[in-house]
Amino acid sequence: MEENETVPLNFEVTAKNVLSNNIKLTPADTGDKTMELYFNTIMRVGERLKQQAEIKLNNEHDKALQRKVEQLLEEKNKVLNEKIRPVERAKYEKNLAVVVDEFNNFKFAKAKQCIKMNIMNKCKKEIENNSIMLGRCLKNILKMSAEKLEREMRNEFYYQMKIARSELYEEFMDEKRECKLCWEKKLKTVKEKNDRELKHLKVSMEAEYIQNLTELHHWYEIQKQKIILEKLNMNGTKS
Repeated sequence: MEENETVPLNFEVTAKNVLSNNIKLTPADTGDKTMELYFNTIMRVGERLKQQAEIKLNNEHDKALQRKVEQLLEEKNKVLNEKIRPVERAKYEKNLAVVVDEFNNFKFAKAKQCIKMNIMNKCKKEIENNSIMLGRCLKNILKMSAEKLEREMRNEFYYQMKIARSELYEEFMDEKRECKLCWEKKLKTVKEKNDRELKHLKVSMEAEYIQNLTELHHWYEIQKQKIILEKLNMNGTKS
């Protein structure tokens, strides 16, 4: 081949043409400068391909790690929504119902019974007092009109009963407030207990989640090192 002769495109000095024996290399083609140029080109291409492969591998591992983290979060939320939160809610409602029933069935009934007994005692005492007053007034019944005496006694009796009812109502309201305070105190105790249990459960689940995430990260680093070592071994074997 003459120096000024044009070499066809498919017969240029390339690694593919040399390996497929499409051309035969001459001493001019295998000189130090010529081979150094092709060697540097091949090394740059190989280094670029290696970097692209590492980037792709890291992206795949990052996506796998992200999917694993998302899966753990979904499982955690699923456990909270399906098992823990309904149970805690049921326990809270059950304890609340117990407190309300206790208030309605015992405290309120006791308060009503006390009010009833107080009213009966007040009425009995008023009747006794009025009976005594009637007995004393009988001495003067001849001096007074029976109608006038009856009206005065009736008015006095109604007035005393009104005072008694007012006093009993105040006592009832005091007892009602005490019962309400007792009920609110028990309700607060139940709520604080449930909050403490839920907080403890949340802390334990977060600790378990952090441990799983740490183990997953450790596994990812080990797999990454294994793949890099395998790539290096494969490159060394090919060389």
